[in-house]
Amino acid sequence: MSVEAEKQNKRIEKYQHLIELGQEAYRRGESQRAHRLWRQAAMIQSDDETLWQLLLSVVTAKDDRIICLTNILTLNPHNHLAEKMLRAILHGEIDMASVSAASLSDPDTPSD
Repeated sequence: MSVEAEKQNKRIEKYQHLIELGQEAYRRGESQRAHRLWRQAAMIQSDDETLWQLLLSVVTAKDDRIICLTNILTLNPHNHLAEKMLRAILHGEIDMASVSAASLSDPDTPSD
């Protein structure tokens, strides 16, 4: 294995580890810790739709939610629910507390 391949494997392992640690923290109710871990993961690999869905579940600021939803749509332009949520946030038609990533994680979730 080349040195570059080894580096890539280590990055992937670190990324997966951060995701898992964040999920454990989230399950324990440690949203701030989960947020910090997932942001570290995003610094390693930002092209994972699931990561942005996870982050959406812990961010509370409107701008942060817009960033998460924009990244989700950049990675998956067919995520109609994310598009609908983003549009509603931008037009002030949604209560920020109701923005949840739970329904975004199911690609079979019906959307209008």
